[in-house]
Amino acid sequence: MQLSIPAYHKEIESLCDLTGKAAVDARFTERTIYACQLAIGEACENIINHGYKQEGIGEIELTAESSPGNLILVLRDSAPPFNPAIEPSLPHWQEEDPPVGGLGLIIIHRVMDKVKYQRIKDQNILELRKTEYQDSLPRIKRKLHS
Repeated sequence: MQLSIPAYHKEIESLCDLTGKAAVDARFTERTIYACQLAIGEACENIINHGYKQEGIGEIELTAESSPGNLILVLRDSAPPFNPAIEPSLPHWQEEDPPVGGLGLIIIHRVMDKVKYQRIKDQNILELRKTEYQDSLPRIKRKLHS
């Protein structure tokens, strides 16, 4: 599955919907589906806000591949280079005054199993992978015993 959108905040939902469909095809739980959608939403927000630095400058393309228990999401954009695969450290804050924003990369790294970045021919390529064994193993086990 593949979809390309203009880099507008209002368009991100369509990439989250595609992610959700691919995660359903992977037989993920609702919680894991939401986590994958959250990661894609955060990554797209970063591309628009920090890569392109404004809406409408470029495009964002999502390719989603799924099989039972596995999901591969690949985002491509032509914003200036930025490597989100480097896991950020958790910022320090007062419990009564948590930060507003700035946690997108932390969320992506927490909910996805693998985060890989490449820069090829003026394109950022961000690959996010998720595996959910808990949901796929019982299905396989049932099939074996049928």
